[in-house]
Amino acid sequence: MEELIFDRTALDVEYVKRLREKINSNGIDSLTEIERIAWNSGLKGSYNAKDFNRVKEWTEYLASLFNQYEYKVSITSRSVLSRYSFPLSSDIQVYLTNIQNLINAYYVMPTTPQLPASMQHLGYSGANAIEKILYDLNELLKGMVAHFCYLGEIYIGE
Repeated sequence: MEELIFDRTALDVEYVKRLREKINSNGIDSLTEIERIAWNSGLKGSYNAKDFNRVKEWTEYLASLFNQYEYKVSITSRSVLSRYSFPLSSDIQVYLTNIQNLINAYYVMPTTPQLPASMQHLGYSGANAIEKILYDLNELLKGMVAHFCYLGEIYIGE
């Protein structure tokens, strides 16, 4: 799975804006080779189908782990977005509801950010919050599993 991104900065957003302005003014061919590679690979300063799909994949993965360990979570799966597609408002609501369902099934750390109430005017800090929540939930689950005691490993009177 692709790593979660929760270290976006204002500089990342500014870089996307500069590239977009360059493309709008002079066309895609005005980008340098490095800029074109960055533009095509998905930039941290933008939020697009790649980000939605990564969060969708992590949400499904965590829901499956929660359910495996008897923390019942119900999520609604949506189709993968293509590079040129945009999520519908209903997709966005499901996206946020699924993450809230994960939070409700377990708990979060005191340092875990709040889930944004909507994706409207999200900003980089909201995008970071969404993926940091998933990262923190995964870390909590890994910690829980690491402390499991399996039959025959602990004996009374040792």
